[in-house]
Amino acid sequence: MTSPITREIAKEKLEKYLAAEEKVLAAQEYTLEGRRVTRADLPEIRKGIEFWEKKYEGKNKTRIKSYRVQIKND
Repeated sequence: MTSPITREIAKEKLEKYLAAEEKVLAAQEYTLEGRRVTRADLPEIRKGIEFWEKKYEGKNKTRIKSYRVQIKND
């Protein structure tokens, strides 16, 4: 069983993807999670950034539940 993605994990992953994007845009290669990435991998890196941004932002939001109550008069 995998552990849930925490806010901290999402932030770490997002930071790694942002660093990879920065290096690749500077025409350098970068190792991301054990894999060498280059400028050709930029679309994949940006998808990763979007994914981890959503995960991180989702962990920051407070969920508010609403309930509908119906009162019956007998």
